[in-house]
Amino acid sequence: MKPYQHLLYLILLYFCTPIIAQNTIEGSIKIATNDPLAFASVVLKTSTDKVFVAGTVTDERGIFILSKINPGTYILELGMLSYEPKIIENIVVKDQNIVLESTILVEAAQNIDEIQVSARKTMYERKVDRLVVNVQSSALAAGSSALDIIERSPGMTVNRQSGVIAMAGRDGVVVMINGKRQYIQDDALIGLLSGINANNISKLEIISTPPASFDAEGNAGFINIVLIKSDNEGYNGNFGLTLGGYKGFIGNTNATVTINTKQWSSYIDISLSANQQNQDFRFARTTFSGQNATNIATINDRNPKRSVGTIRIGTTYAFGQSSLSLGANGYFNNWSMDASSTAEITKNQKYDNTILSTQTEKMNGSMVV
Repeated sequence: MKPYQHLLYLILLYFCTPIIAQNTIEGSIKIATNDPLAFASVVLKTSTDKVFVAGTVTDERGIFILSKINPGTYILELGMLSYEPKIIENIVVKDQNIVLESTILVEAAQNIDEIQVSARKTMYERKVDRLVVNVQSSALAAGSSALDIIERSPGMTVNRQSGVIAMAGRDGVVVMINGKRQYIQDDALIGLLSGINANNISKLEIISTPPASFDAEGNAGFINIVLIKSDNEGYNGNFGLTLGGYKGFIGNTNATVTINTKQWSSYIDISLSANQQNQDFRFARTTFSGQNATNIATINDRNPKRSVGTIRIGTTYAFGQSSLSLGANGYFNNWSMDASSTAEITKNQKYDNTILSTQTEKMNGSMVV
């Protein structure tokens, strides 16, 4: 075996798994009587531009844990319906876990004017059998897709490569849109959800204990995406465009047209998204053998590109207390990545060798259902 083969193996092992320090933020919420406040909304945002980072709800003990938080400075928004919201600023995360002191939320005074009582919905609402994520007009919607919303929701994990959506670590989650199950393959479902603009979503229902009327196949749970619906008769339409990026380009566009009459309701929804973000990872590794020291300095450059498009067409005819609905979904999902790795090897602080490697991956798919 050549002397550098084992070094090349180590480089390839780390090629797709860069090490990034990630931490947790833990705390608790109580009320004025010092009792725990369960199911309170907890939202973490960046301190500078107030971009959503993570969110969850408190458990029955009033405790919350936010995991996989990268180093940085954040603010924490705590809230619960009928309680005054509270913001904790300047939370600095370095290379350690953060444990916050207990936070007290006080009941909000309700101002009654001409028998009108108004209250602002929190981002998360806990009901008997489900967790409701209020997406409409929240920080979650900006520049996001339905898949992004699911991925950021408490207890949910998404593996975009394998097309698996899991709830509390269990695979086999059933996805519904406006209460109707989507009977498509996993990779097609990921593409469909990636193309639904979050600005068209009213709320997300994460149903961990489904009622008996639901299909028994959803043993891991159900996700119901409730889209914003217009009941006004006539023609309605909206168009959205989001552009941005850091070391690359991110773009999302969505157009929706609906036609409503007393008996007919039809819609067409088209979404396109593109994501090209250059990635640069650097790390060094030093091994010692007796008096000799071998150092490997590695630079990984990746250029992943993804483009996703979806189209949804449907119509509903209402007669009496019944209705008949027809619809079709189509999508395309193209992904590719060019990557290169450069490893410079030195022994006892003297240049010894350089190893270069390249990698290209592609994945294309389309479907109409």
